[in-house]
Amino acid sequence: MTGGRANETGGAARKHAFILAGGGAYAAYQIGVVRALLDGVSPASNYWPLEPQIVVGASAGAFNAALLVSAANRGFRAAVDHLERTWLRDLADSVETCGNGVFRLRLNAARFAELGCIADPARLLVEFLQDTVHVTEDLARRGVALLAARGTLEQRLVELVDVETFISVEPFRGVIRRDIDPAAIRRSALTLRVAAINWKTGAVRIFGNADFTNDTSAAIIQAAIAIPGLFPSVDIDGAPYADASFVLNTPLKQAIDTGADVLHVMYFNPDVGTLPLPRVRNTVSTLNRAVLISLGAMMNRDIEIASRVNLALDVMRRQTGPALPADARAVVHEAGSRAAAAARGAPAAPHRPIEIHRYHTRESMGATFRWLSFGLDHLERLVAQGFEDTRRHDCVASGCIIPD
Repeated sequence: MTGGRANETGGAARKHAFILAGGGAYAAYQIGVVRALLDGVSPASNYWPLEPQIVVGASAGAFNAALLVSAANRGFRAAVDHLERTWLRDLADSVETCGNGVFRLRLNAARFAELGCIADPARLLVEFLQDTVHVTEDLARRGVALLAARGTLEQRLVELVDVETFISVEPFRGVIRRDIDPAAIRRSALTLRVAAINWKTGAVRIFGNADFTNDTSAAIIQAAIAIPGLFPSVDIDGAPYADASFVLNTPLKQAIDTGADVLHVMYFNPDVGTLPLPRVRNTVSTLNRAVLISLGAMMNRDIEIASRVNLALDVMRRQTGPALPADARAVVHEAGSRAAAAARGAPAAPHRPIEIHRYHTRESMGATFRWLSFGLDHLERLVAQGFEDTRRHDCVASGCIIPD
C-alpha cells in the first residue's frame, strides 16, 4: 500500500485520513463515501483516487476502520468490497437471515415465527434455554443486590432495571472473529486508531495497530460499540470499556496528532427537525432525541475548533487581520508559546493548517431509534446515498474547512 499520493495541485504529498464516526446502522453510509473517494469520482479530491494513510474510528466507525485496515493488504478496493460485503451479508437483517448480525433480544418468542429462524429450530430452542438461564441468574443477582443495598426502596428499585439483561451481542462477536484479521492489522502500513472510554474512570483510550492482538482485538471492537445502557461494557486489561461516542464521537485530534493534513470526516449529522415530537411524552423518544442531538453537536463543535485554529494560524502568518474571538486568541497564544519553546530548544509540535471535508447523511428521522435498524433495504440505501453524496460533494454546502 502506498498511500499519501501527491495532492491534486501537484504539490508535495499530503497525508489523508479517514475519520469514521459513530451512528449505529448509519455507519453503512461510510461505505459509499469510502468507495467514491477510492474510485476518484469525487470533487473532494479533485477526482484523484485517494489512498489514505490513517484510519480513525469511534463507535460503529471503529468497526469499519478495523475492517478496512484488516483487508487493506489486498488493496483498497478489495478492502471496501470486504467492508460492504460484511455489512450487507453478515450484519443486515433480511428474510433469509435470523435477525441481524449486531444484537438480538433475549427471550424473543417472535423469532419462532420468522422465516429465516425457523429453518434451524434446534438453534432457536438452545438460544431460548440459554437466555432463560442468563436472565434468571441476572435477575436473581439483582434481587440479592436489592436486599443488600442501602438507600430508599424507590432508589433501589430503579437501580434494579437494566436493559442490557435482555440484549445479546453474541452475533456481533461472531462477525468480528470471522471478518477481522488482527495479524493483518498489526502488519498493516496503514495507521489505525480506535477510541473507547474507560467506564470506571471516564478516560478515553486510543488503541493502535499493535493493540490488536489475537486475544484483545474482538474486545476492543466490542468495547468501541458498547453503547452505555444498551450493550454491556467489555473488560480490557482488567478495566471496563465502552463506546466513547458521548465524549469523542469524531476523534479528529488523533488523526491530526498522527500526522494527517487532510481529514475526510464521515459522520451522522441527523436532521432532528424531521423527527416529530411525540403526542405524549415518553422516555424512549426523549432518549432517542437526546442521542441524535448529541452526536451531531459534538462533530460540528470539533470542526468549528479546527476552523478557528486555521484562522489563528493564518493571522499569525499574515501578522494582520480582524480581531479574533477569545478562543482563537488562545490558540495564537498557545502556538506562540510553542514557538518560543522551540527557540529555547524544547520539544514542540506547533499547529498546522488542516483541511477537512465533511460527509454525512441527513436521512429523515421518521422512526425512533432508526440508528439501530439494520434491515437490508435500509443499509443498501445508506451505502448508495453515501456514494452519490460524495460523487456530488459540494464543499460550500457541506461546510468544508479549506485553509487559505
